[in-house]
Amino acid sequence: MDRPVAVTVFVALIICVFTVYSWRRRQKLPPGPSGYPIIGNLFDMPAHDTQTWLIFADWAERYGSDISSLTVLGQTFVILNSVEVANEMLGAKSAIYSDRPRLVLTGEMGGWNQGIGTAPYNDRWKVMRKLFHGAIGTPAANSRFDSGKEIEARKLMRNILNDPEHVLDHLRLSAGSTILRDTYGYDVTDEDDLIIRTALEALNQFSRTTSPPYYAVEYFPALKHLPTWFPGAYFKRLAVHIRNTVEAMAQMPFDFTKQDITQGTAPRSFVSSLLESYPEDETIIKWTAESLYSGAADTSVSSIYAGLLAMILYPDVTEKARNEIESVVGSDRLPSFSDRPYLPYVNAFIKELFRWNTVTPLGGPHRSTEQDVHKGYYIPRGTILLANIWKMSHDASKYKDPMKFNPDRFLGPKPEPDPMEFTFGFGRRSCPGIWFADAAVYIGISMILAVFTVTKAIDPKTGEPIMPVHYQLPGTVSHPKPCQIKIQVRNEKAASLIMQAE
Repeated sequence: MDRPVAVTVFVALIICVFTVYSWRRRQKLPPGPSGYPIIGNLFDMPAHDTQTWLIFADWAERYGSDISSLTVLGQTFVILNSVEVANEMLGAKSAIYSDRPRLVLTGEMGGWNQGIGTAPYNDRWKVMRKLFHGAIGTPAANSRFDSGKEIEARKLMRNILNDPEHVLDHLRLSAGSTILRDTYGYDVTDEDDLIIRTALEALNQFSRTTSPPYYAVEYFPALKHLPTWFPGAYFKRLAVHIRNTVEAMAQMPFDFTKQDITQGTAPRSFVSSLLESYPEDETIIKWTAESLYSGAADTSVSSIYAGLLAMILYPDVTEKARNEIESVVGSDRLPSFSDRPYLPYVNAFIKELFRWNTVTPLGGPHRSTEQDVHKGYYIPRGTILLANIWKMSHDASKYKDPMKFNPDRFLGPKPEPDPMEFTFGFGRRSCPGIWFADAAVYIGISMILAVFTVTKAIDPKTGEPIMPVHYQLPGTVSHPKPCQIKIQVRNEKAASLIMQAE
């Protein structure tokens, strides 16, 4: 046999063996779309500009299973579409499902793997998690920061009063200011604050580069060794920019706190408290603090802005929540955290926000460190698992009319499932800042309800009301699509109350 013919036959034989092996292996995986040899489901991977969670939810219905899968260039992805299966795997089997995927671009090259959210499941991560939990991991621990949140919420009310046209900008500034105050003792006084701008840029970069589909370097890690000038190596230049931004976000406010400590002027904060107790662990404290900022800033903005849309789309709900605040708080002061135990409907409003507007629709990705068999399905070692939290929070078998915003579903003798039990993730990788986010959204929403009315904007050309639409944009952290809205102070007394608040 001629040498070229022998080589051709050998290559063909290898391809056939690989195809048969892949086909057999596929039969053991959870159901999903049929793929092709070698590339697998490359063409089934949703595009960056799509609501990936809706496609995955459709697969659950199409294949009749709350576990589905796809394989791209040898990397297996498993989608968990119910709370039950997510708890069984990510919770009960957390010993093998608590690692994070290898984020080559954003994590290794871009530096994000130094923070708790994307760090590998190792001893360093466990130390950061312990520090995090001790500082804000319970409602009681988190309550130490209530006064700071109230101060920043009052600032937010004044900014909206003075400039209601840019409410989304005010929400971003308020979220960043709140976290910087609580985390670093840093008081934001300038709307164009450099730390705020740097953090927003870093968070936008993270959201864009960590949601499926992933860059080619994630499937072929060796590409990270290409020189920056190499054709097609745009991701190398992007990684440098990502690293510079995230390191600046971590370092700048940390240096501020250290300087205040040296001068003896540091207020009590997350960082100052940890540095006092663990002065030898500066690097870990710095990245634990960065994780608090990066984990909470974006999520509270998304939730509160969704709350504004809900106030317009469901005026009866808005009126009911406002009436409760007036009956408990009155009209001579702004709501506070001390009022919260007496505001059951407002608390239900907040829960419904976290369900209706799923901030992290696919949660944080998990990675299996061992092979597993679950419900008869083979889960290979190294599988990336995504919990479709959007599907869980809009499950019609659990929530009546799930697309409707209805806080009453959590009240009465037979309340529907509490979304706080799954919207912040599962197992050891669940978000440790859950109570921080919950508190920030509560104080922002309750104060807005007390002093502002939020209604449809008027089209200047037609004179007709503009109906807003609640549409969640693609991304690891999903924000509602900005809409034209009209927000105005309720009356002169409310305006005076806002201006008098310290």
